[in-house]
Amino acid sequence: MKKNTLTLKNTLSLLSVGALALTLTACGGSGTTTSAASSSSASASASSSATASASASTSASASAAASPSASSSATTDETKPHAHAPISATKATVPAADKGKGIHITGQLKNTGTEPITIKSAASDYAEAVEMHKTVNGVMSVDTAGWTLKPGQTMDLTEEGYHLAVKGLKASMKKGDALEITLTTTEGPAHLELTVGESTGSAHSH
Repeated sequence: MKKNTLTLKNTLSLLSVGALALTLTACGGSGTTTSAASSSSASASASSSATASASASTSASASAAASPSASSSATTDETKPHAHAPISATKATVPAADKGKGIHITGQLKNTGTEPITIKSAASDYAEAVEMHKTVNGVMSVDTAGWTLKPGQTMDLTEEGYHLAVKGLKASMKKGDALEITLTTTEGPAHLELTVGESTGSAHSH
């Protein structure tokens, strides 16, 4: 009877140990599963972050690529060449003359635009200076006030009135040569290319 009791106790002890082992195994398995799930979740989160980062990088690159274009557009707008002022010269008389001489240019200047234009000054690479002259009561002087032409208006340039005085030619001008004059106006530069004709006797020294 005593022997049977001891055997029963041993059996119960073994069962308890087995149950404990199963419990520990179950706990370990559960912990492993939880750890694996957490690791998987962290990987997914990292992957999502990497994807978001790559997307942001791509977006930033696209913005950077678009930026120069916008900048170029702005630069193009800011550095856009001014349109030449709508001033034309007709019936211009440009006498031939020797180097160092001065000549008077006569003829007509016309505002072919739709806005008033004021001619403020004149210059030429072919001469030391180009002055805007006016003659009032027989007295000729430099006109510093400028010449204003209304839309469509034609201004006569004559020896006795308003004219352009080219001073100190840098080279002799003969018939057929081209003389370029640049007028500075309120609407931008006006480039005039005039053809030299026969000497009219208006060439003079200064």
